[in-house]
Amino acid sequence: MDKKSISLILLIILASVLAFDFYIVSQNKTPSAPAPTQKAIASIPPIATSGPRAADPNVKVQYNQENPKVDIRNYAANPSTLTIKKNTIVTWTNYDSDPHQIVGDKWKSWALKEKETFSQAFETVGSFPYKDPQSPQLNGVIIVEE
Repeated sequence: MDKKSISLILLIILASVLAFDFYIVSQNKTPSAPAPTQKAIASIPPIATSGPRAADPNVKVQYNQENPKVDIRNYAANPSTLTIKKNTIVTWTNYDSDPHQIVGDKWKSWALKEKETFSQAFETVGSFPYKDPQSPQLNGVIIVEE
């Protein structure tokens, strides 16, 4: 066999392998890369552009209260009103089987699955309402004092 024939055979084999791989991926039989775990996704803080900032390991925020938390149960925030000191991080935990998103004016979480948490730092004094756009009855306010 000459070099041209060998090259043609190799090209046909390569094209066959690529076509087969494309077919498998398009049929979604096997993912091309393992999906990230929800814990890995949950550890990436969202980014806020102004106002209270998302929990960030590079920001020096001191807890002024003992782990202030908001539980999401039965499509409601408990407590729905939480008063905290400036430079405090609040953590929401979704205990509903349906996902919920926490959205403030300048920040938001991802869709929290059951038992997932989201933390938000509050560094300025003010009143910060939040809600779940998909479940309007799930809403509340964080009141930040000096």
